[in-house]
Amino acid sequence: MAFTFDLQSGEAASLEDAKTLDAVVVSATKRSDKIEDINGSVTVVAAEQLQQAQVRDTGSLDRVLPGVQIGYGSSQLFPIISLRGVTSSQDFYNPTLTFYIDGVPQMPALAMQALVDVDRVELLRGPQGTLFGKSAQGGVVNIVTRQPDDKPFLWVDMGTASYGGYHAKASAGGALIKGNLYGSATLLTQSQPGYLRNPSTGTDNLGGARGLAGAMRLRYAPEGASWEVNFNASGECTRAHQDAYVVFDNYRQDVLWSGGDALDPTLRRCSNSESLSGSYRFGDWTLTAMTAWQRLHYAYSYLWGSYENWQPERWRQNVQEVRLATNGALRHWDVVFGLYRQAVAQQRTSRFSEYVVGANDSTGPFRHGRSHLDTLAAYADGTLHLTPRFDIGAGARVSQDKASTQFSQTPGLQGVAGELPIFSGQGRVRRSHVLGQLSAGYRLGSHWNVYARVAQGYKPAGFNLAPTSLYDAKPFGAEDLISYEMGMRFAQSDVALRAAVFRNETRNMQMYTGIPGYQIITNAGKAQSNGAEFNVDWSFLPGWTVAAGSTVAAARFNRFDYSHDTHYTGQRVPFVPRYNAGLHVQGELATTAGSLYPGMDVRWVGTQSFDLAGRLVQPAYSSVDMRLGWRPTRQLLVTAYALNLADQRWRTFAMDSGMGPEVTMVNLGRIIGVDVHIGWF
Repeated sequence: MAFTFDLQSGEAASLEDAKTLDAVVVSATKRSDKIEDINGSVTVVAAEQLQQAQVRDTGSLDRVLPGVQIGYGSSQLFPIISLRGVTSSQDFYNPTLTFYIDGVPQMPALAMQALVDVDRVELLRGPQGTLFGKSAQGGVVNIVTRQPDDKPFLWVDMGTASYGGYHAKASAGGALIKGNLYGSATLLTQSQPGYLRNPSTGTDNLGGARGLAGAMRLRYAPEGASWEVNFNASGECTRAHQDAYVVFDNYRQDVLWSGGDALDPTLRRCSNSESLSGSYRFGDWTLTAMTAWQRLHYAYSYLWGSYENWQPERWRQNVQEVRLATNGALRHWDVVFGLYRQAVAQQRTSRFSEYVVGANDSTGPFRHGRSHLDTLAAYADGTLHLTPRFDIGAGARVSQDKASTQFSQTPGLQGVAGELPIFSGQGRVRRSHVLGQLSAGYRLGSHWNVYARVAQGYKPAGFNLAPTSLYDAKPFGAEDLISYEMGMRFAQSDVALRAAVFRNETRNMQMYTGIPGYQIITNAGKAQSNGAEFNVDWSFLPGWTVAAGSTVAAARFNRFDYSHDTHYTGQRVPFVPRYNAGLHVQGELATTAGSLYPGMDVRWVGTQSFDLAGRLVQPAYSSVDMRLGWRPTRQLLVTAYALNLADQRWRTFAMDSGMGPEVTMVNLGRIIGVDVHIGWF
């Protein structure tokens, strides 16, 4: 946005410094490029903008990232993300966008997590496999945290909101050994309430979550040295009552649907992450190495009709990356080379058994599964500056993916399997993949840039991570995407705008097919999305800015190969709204009692369907957010806000229950709250 406010220093940033994104350096390109030098669509959001919009977790980033839609597929474990007509709705374990935090790719089940201590968020639209070791099919959300330095800081955020919501966060950092060693630590707790009630158990506020998270950072960077070493560690635990549904046709009600005797849905997820990285600068080059570990375990249960589903899973991820990139200005060319390794292991147990009130049933069969995915990749991406106005870019990525699965279905503890068969299976697959990208950019003048880009992305071959039958021993193939994009940027004085047209073609789409409860992933479809996007930022008065933007996308199946569902050819791709649009206004008013910061956000979302047949449809809707910040002193900022001021309700996820009516999940409704920020520097 054109206006920012520095919450750390407590001073308004100058319009010249904050007005356009041209002054922002994008680290996600791994060469620290300026936005005007990138042949692609990029959005950068500062920490101040996140706080203005009450964005405290990755699931709320669609409030500030134009064109992005983020939702839950039953729970925060399975995000549904769409961007430019590309969606992960048909494979919840593989989000369309890849989330990175300080250079570390996040596991899919951790895509939805708290934002602990963020400096900025960068969105690169379109495939990014030639810049990132992990194939990023729809784009990358690069989250950069605040790194400690010689400047000490201490601040506290706290707030309360409707439905019993609250949050509290404290962060401190500075020099541990002046000129050499720096450190910081952050701790937060928050509650995201729900609104559903369960008449049978008497529980209310179902659908929400409570979490505790923390992070610490150590940075060893001797003053004057050309190298540094960083160690980051973080952890998060969440308890929730999600998988909470209401009847599709009566979505405005607040009574939980279960289809039988009621049981509260439960979810518990805990994770920890550690990373060690280092960089060395020599001449025009920077060499960087990183190794990271992530561990995650969760368990959730819910009632589906008269059956209880209980599912614990454990995940482990180990990542290493080495890259060499140019640095500095006034170069005729820039390039990045990288080597990447990723190993992911998943262990899953599930039980689907008939639920009897007051009984500890263990007669249902157990399904056990172990899966592994190993990736080795080499990538390179470069830009050749042919003239001061014209440049061309190219990149390539070569990878090998190995996947394996081993699964079985065994009797329950009492040896009763009911009518379900006993089975076991295993499988292995190894595939190589080559990706590329070509781009060109031209400066029409000192303020105008145009560019064109063609890029490939993919999701690797593998196996169903939730096996239900012997068919899951058969691997599915890789999903391929090719993206075409043409765009322009303009930045002058107090106006900045960005526009692009795009086309995405997806082949061998990995989709769940079959009846609910026994679905398998197959390469069932081919889809195409065409659209356009536009964003403008205008500083129309000193201290006041307005930003507006819209993305229009038409995504349909060109072919649907699954033998029983061929009639879906020509249908719209689920979870892709026909349009996203937003209006943002932010300002500053000086008073004798301190500065006031009024703001407003309006969002419009077009019609979207939740199923392949297009029967479960959410019509277009809109929402309005209002806020007013007050800073009486340099150390204190108080903000009152109302999210979804008109208390609009809309469906966020829906499906055929298979045991009665269609069911849906619904947004929370109007939330009114107050935030307090206190900082000592």
